[in-house]
Amino acid sequence: PGQGDAIAAASDGARVVSLLPAATGIVVGLERADALVGVGAGDPAGTAIEVEVLGSILAPSFERLVALRPTLVIAWDGLDLSPLEASLPDSVVLLREVVEGREDLARVTLELGRRLGRESRARDLVDAMGQQRPHGCNAQDGGPTAAWVVSTEPLVVAGPTSWPAELLRTAGARPVPPSRGEHATGTVARGAAWPVLAPEALVGLAPEVVLLPGVVDSNSVTGTQMAPAEATLRELLPDAVVYRVDGDRYHTPTLALSARAAELADLLSIEPICPAPNRAHR
Repeated sequence: PGQGDAIAAASDGARVVSLLPAATGIVVGLERADALVGVGAGDPAGTAIEVEVLGSILAPSFERLVALRPTLVIAWDGLDLSPLEASLPDSVVLLREVVEGREDLARVTLELGRRLGRESRARDLVDAMGQQRPHGCNAQDGGPTAAWVVSTEPLVVAGPTSWPAELLRTAGARPVPPSRGEHATGTVARGAAWPVLAPEALVGLAPEVVLLPGVVDSNSVTGTQMAPAEATLRELLPDAVVYRVDGDRYHTPTLALSARAAELADLLSIEPICPAPNRAHR
């Protein structure tokens, strides 16, 4: 919580700026899309809502933000908000958040539910998310091992506590690296969200499936920026199946975990019933 905790952000006059895509999705899920007045560029939940786009979530236009007269601003915890704090009235609530997994999602949902007069709805959403189960196989069964590669220079993958790993597990895959382990460049500590691996470390993990998130253009994932990374991965892992996925859609933590995981399971051809250990993946 930031400034102005006394503000009645739950009133009909609530004006919310969300510079955190996961938070935008939460506000929509709380049925308070009417309160949104500004979002960051590329926000999946914000694209269907007619609100001001304030530029990159990492470098938004603070001048345009202030002009929107918000009562509540939600931003990534690592963003320098000091110029904004100097420009906003003390009554404005500034929430600095990090949403990288299910626990973060639940915590922020409850907080925004309280702020926006939707406490009951927030509890229902959190309860429903807690009841969501894997679409297919879990880590003890025969789902494919999958590496979610964020970049190849350096080689960064989705670690065990990241949202993509949560999504893969719910889809029935087994994300790698699974937890703590020595991977050539050092220890991937338990809880590491985005470990950096040496190329030989990824080869040693031998994922059956590699997912490469990219950007979206006309409802398809473009290959321009992804081609060099894909070529690198295919050279490193010639036996793996490489999939291009919509980075914006699948990187953002969402209350609709089961639905998003089902989409991913369909992409990876993971059946709801555990496949045989040697089942071929398209």
